Amino acid sequence: MSQNVDSLLVSLNYLFELADQNNRELKILEYNRKKALEAVNEEKKKLLPSLDASLSFSYNGDGTVMDRNFSHQVNAPIPDFGNNFIVEASQVIYAGGAIKNAIETAKLNQAYTDLDKEQHRQNIRFTIAGYYLELLKLNNQIVILEKNIIQTNTLLEQMKARYEQGTMLANNVTRYELQLQSLDLTLFQVKNRITITNNELVKILQLPIGTKLKPENRIIEEVL
Repeated sequence: MSQNVDSLLVSLNYLFELADQNNRELKILEYNRKKALEAVNEEKKKLLPSLDASLSFSYNGDGTVMDRNFSHQVNAPIPDFGNNFIVEASQVIYAGGAIKNAIETAKLNQAYTDLDKEQHRQNIRFTIAGYYLELLKLNNQIVILEKNIIQTNTLLEQMKARYEQGTMLANNVTRYELQLQSLDLTLFQVKNRITITNNELVKILQLPIGTKLKPENRIIEEVL
């Protein structure tokens, strides 16, 4: 893409890249695709062994030993602190195929979201290509119309000069004036169509309002 004062000169492939990056609907579909992939991974984790760990602490005071008559006692030192660490491993052996069925369902949902995004992506690309080719055609029409207007203006001035010299009828002058008005009107209409087409393309690409896009003025083979 290159930029000048009035517009951005862009290629079709560049617009495809912009759509992949900016289009709001594609962003939503990409989010759905990632969530579907996460769901597959979560279901697969249920087949893996799980580890449960527990850690406990205890505090014990000194013990007391007494004789049978409770008349004599002896203190017995006991370690003050104690701890216990337990690790348990478990794995699902049989769940009636529920986990595997859940995995397959998640995979189908993932495949659907992948397909949905790709189809939408291709539809957007076809739409962009249509607008791009329309802009290319309209811009070429502008060039031709502007050249015709210059030529018609030149001829009109010549007709007016001959009319003043008496060598040209007024009807001939009027004919060129009407032709010039027709060309001006057509130019105005084509420019309006360019504005409308450009705005639709800008909306799809999520570009700032007022951005002007100008297709590269050459034939390019693009892969959709």
